[in-house]
Amino acid sequence: MTGKSEEFVDIGKILGRFHLDNRVKIQPYTNTYEEFISIKEYYLKTLTGFKKIDLKFEQQAGKYLIYSVQNVKPEVIQLLKGKEIYARYEDLPPTKENEFYVHDLAKCSVFDYEMNFLGEVTNVLEGGGGVYIEFGQYLIPFSERYVQRVDIKEAKIILTKVFSEEKDFLV
Repeated sequence: MTGKSEEFVDIGKILGRFHLDNRVKIQPYTNTYEEFISIKEYYLKTLTGFKKIDLKFEQQAGKYLIYSVQNVKPEVIQLLKGKEIYARYEDLPPTKENEFYVHDLAKCSVFDYEMNFLGEVTNVLEGGGGVYIEFGQYLIPFSERYVQRVDIKEAKIILTKVFSEEKDFLV
């Protein structure tokens, strides 16, 4: 099978029109704005599937990015407010060692240090200065204290012995 993958990942959100022309303010979900800018093709989810949107980087505005929209009429730009921006999974920049996409973590099964199955990841949350994974009845920090190893290819998260010792306090 040739061609591009049809697996899409949300990478940002259009916050609204920027000034009165065809530019929009975007909140990137990537770690850095350079990662967002490096993605070559952007998509919007519509009722009939994912449609390419032609965005051209203009400038950075604090933690937001300003893009001009090339293939949308200026009078309908305001309708894009609140829309998620997607990219093909295969077009995302490679991750660094011990760095993972939320998209990948959300597909994992969780095991304790003795390889006993604990549940499927049901949610990955960011907040309070960290990332948290939810599985079974637990919501734990995604940190070295609790996570021993992540194997994205096998879709497994193996927890540390510390988790097993403290799990009664984490419920």
